[in-house]
Amino acid sequence: MSTGWEPDWDAFWQAAAQTAEQVLVELEARVDEALQSWEEPLLDLLIWLDGTTEAVTQPLHQTLDPILEERPACVGCRNYHGQIYGDTLLVCAMHPYGWSEGECPDWESAWTN
Repeated sequence: MSTGWEPDWDAFWQAAAQTAEQVLVELEARVDEALQSWEEPLLDLLIWLDGTTEAVTQPLHQTLDPILEERPACVGCRNYHGQIYGDTLLVCAMHPYGWSEGECPDWESAWTN
């Protein structure tokens, strides 16, 4: 039995849902706008960090990897590559299989520019 003073719950929840949807649409637009304004600077920063990290760690790679691979002539050499392609290790461009006779004639320090 209805006394006339009970709220219309269907209308209430429908209005609440519409209001929530409007708020979410507006929030999504603002977040999207903020992300777009951050996207390019953040991408530039990530690209810079990637290049900087590689440049900073390269001398360390060129020093430690030859030690671990038992290539003493290559330790600290700027020309050291040490990557495996297929089943073949490319030690450096000058000596693809590495230098095995004491000091390498093409050795250049990785720690200086």
